Amino acid sequence: MGFLSNIRKMKRTADKVSRTAKKIDRSAQDHRKKTLKAKFYQGQISASEFESEFSGQNAGIKVILEDVNGVGESTSQAIAQEYENLADLEGTDRERLESVRGVGPSTADAVLDLIR
Repeated sequence: MGFLSNIRKMKRTADKVSRTAKKIDRSAQDHRKKTLKAKFYQGQISASEFESEFSGQNAGIKVILEDVNGVGESTSQAIAQEYENLADLEGTDRERLESVRGVGPSTADAVLDLIR
């Protein structure tokens, strides 16, 4: 086998290792997120403790909203913009939540059932 052929083979192997490492990292992040959600839902950690584990503005709200059937990216973003933090969302009333663009009665009920 020639030198260039060996180089190409090594590059393919390195690319495969890189893709595998990214998959493992995503899997570990997903596991961490699921564990934190379970602790939050079971009352083992507070809303502020949950949120401190995620970076980005209102990332904790967005992570929780992933579990609400029918809430997509735009609705999640609209809710995250309306509420200062997860504790604010926990303390909201149904009318305020329904006033958010994209949130109807059934979505409001689903969100409130999940976070309370």
